[in-house]
Formats: sequence, C-alpha cells, structure tokens
Amino acid sequence: MTPYPIQLEISGRTALWTRPDGMLPVSYPAPTFQACKGIFESICYLDSVAVIPTACHICAPLSYRKYVTNYGGPSREKRDFDRGSPFQHVAVVLENVCYRLFAKAETRPRQNRNQRAVDYAENCAHFYKVRFDARIESGQCFDIPFLGWQEFLPDYFGKFRPATKRCVSIDEKIPSLFHAFAWSGRGSRYDDTKPIFRYDVRIKEGELTYA
Repeated sequence: MTPYPIQLEISGRTALWTRPDGMLPVSYPAPTFQACKGIFESICYLDSVAVIPTACHICAPLSYRKYVTNYGGPSREKRDFDRGSPFQHVAVVLENVCYRLFAKAETRPRQNRNQRAVDYAENCAHFYKVRFDARIESGQCFDIPFLGWQEFLPDYFGKFRPATKRCVSIDEKIPSLFHAFAWSGRGSRYDDTKPIFRYDVRIKEGELTYA
C-alpha cells in the first residue's frame, strides 16, 4: 500500500533525548527515531498503521544547561530509601527547542480477527493521515506528547508555523546514535527487545535523517 507523509512542529522550554552512554543523562541534539515515533503516535495511534519517522529539522539554536531534580523512586540506595531521602538527579538538557518532524504512515497486516474493523479499512494509512491531520488542525491528541522526559511538556505542537526556519548553520557528527528498540510485537516484554544503534550519523544543515 502507498505510504502517506505526515508532519508536525513541536517546541518547548526543555528537552532531553537521552544518550545511553555516560554516567549522567546527556541529551542528543535532536530526538531519536524512537522518540520521534512516540511523538507522532501521541497525536494519533492505530494498531493497523506503522508510523516511520524519516527526518527532523532543528529549528532553534542548540543550547545546553544543567538540570537537577529530586528522585524519590525505588531505585535509590537502600540507605536513602530507608530514611525517605530523595536522590538528586543531575542531567544535561536542551533549552528552548523547536523541531519540525517528518514521517510516513504505512498500513501493516491485520494480525487477528479481534482487532477493530475501523482500524482496518481498505487503506488504513490514508485513514490515519486524515485523522492525524484533523487532530493537528484542531490541537487534539491521543496522549500528551513530551520532549524526552514526561515532565518536559511542549509549549506548542501542531502545524508548521510560517516564522519557523531550519537552522542551516548546525552541522554535527554523532559517533553513536540510539535508533530504536527491535520490538518483537506489541505487548512484548522489555527483555525481548534489543537496542539498535546507528554510527557516524551526521546532522547536515540542521537536518537529521532517520534510516
């Protein structure tokens, strides 16, 4: 079936696209394939459609800063957990970000008869695009998108704004870029997944392409 292009613009005060290497969370300059896919699917999600990100345009200068937050979850050291003391979590985040994201929607085979018939129209990808564009136009979403960490909410997501321009001066090389998890299917356990990396990835004139 024919893939259908979809796109959106998203911006916010803080973002963290976490690099898996290093002692502290440090952000990539742009969202990973997996993060980009999550943003699109937060606007509209269908079991019958695979959303495949294709490119990201960086539309604001890259600015990093230290971000400190208190963590009170179960992964603290036993001493802190017993005393009820939080752990101070330090990260290097991006501030004042803006991106234009591009993807394509492709119909995927129906897996079982119990899946909703409305999700399996003759051309599911076209149905997805129509619904996606309508939600972008009205500002609706399936779930609230976020910029890496869930507390980093966007101040805008929607159609391309005329004033937004790609920062063509940004030219970087990323030695190792996390791409996505190789999921064995929806509902699979985390242990069943394997991380996929891309190497020597270049951001050229503010554009990151996803293989």
